[in-house]
Amino acid sequence: MTKIFISYSHADEKLKQELDKHLKILEHSGLIAPWHDRMLRAGDDFALEIDANLNTADVVLLLISHHFIASHYCFGIEMRRALEREKAGEARVIPVILDHCVWQIAPFKHLTALPTDAKPIMMFANINEGLADVVRGIQKLADKTGTSQPTVNLPPPPPDSPIVDLPRSSNLRVKVAATEHQKDQFVIDTFDYIARFFEGSLEELPDRNPGANLETRFQRIDLVTFTAVVYSSGKNVSECLITKGNAMLGDIAYSRDLRSRGNSVNDALALEERDGSLSFKSVMGGFYLGRQKAEGLGMEGAARYFWDTFMEPLQR
Repeated sequence: MTKIFISYSHADEKLKQELDKHLKILEHSGLIAPWHDRMLRAGDDFALEIDANLNTADVVLLLISHHFIASHYCFGIEMRRALEREKAGEARVIPVILDHCVWQIAPFKHLTALPTDAKPIMMFANINEGLADVVRGIQKLADKTGTSQPTVNLPPPPPDSPIVDLPRSSNLRVKVAATEHQKDQFVIDTFDYIARFFEGSLEELPDRNPGANLETRFQRIDLVTFTAVVYSSGKNVSECLITKGNAMLGDIAYSRDLRSRGNSVNDALALEERDGSLSFKSVMGGFYLGRQKAEGLGMEGAARYFWDTFMEPLQR
């Protein structure tokens, strides 16, 4: 059984919990024994227990995000000890990329990251796809490092059992449709991603334009509404209100006027499904990045489409 230590920032608790659920299949199969600090019991010595588990793990997962990199304990203590053990050949270290951040210059840049091609989990149209990809990568490693499992050899067919090579059609594809729950969840997850995308971008905007005298404001009104405003020298130069769930206007609606309260929109994204794959398209027939039609957009594409619309008044 492969002992796994999970190092993560508590700001990424929600994603870590989802990863826990996906890892259960390997745990139930006896392939892995995961450990993280939420398993500490009342009265345990925090530092001693973490050190003990980190120093005996076969595999260390680093859940990488800007929160992880900003954490002194994660980046400065747990990661560095994990890399010392990796260099000594005592453990394998796997970076798991949760979201966009500049990890390619970090001390673990030489390690192969998960998901495949280091695509951040938050960039998957459905984060469960990314988490499942991580589990498959860990399974391969656990199969190599853990105790091998017994194999079951099935008896061969009786000698008198003919093996018939029957003709078959090449037309065997069956339509796969997303459930209503999957559709609703995709809209919710995309709206939440757009909100976080705007919040992070607004925070960064003044620093990227030091001579423009910019100030920004992001406000989450409720679970289905947020606003964004940019001021230049104290003057409002761009504002928007983004809402989720207005079926008449689109699944996620964009308004340039905060006073509209979602009653009128300038653009909106509608959910579309193609062979079970979910994405968004512009109701108004807009163009993504000014070139291609805004359709087939995943979470990041939807966020960038609205952000580009929001930035237009500042870039004329």
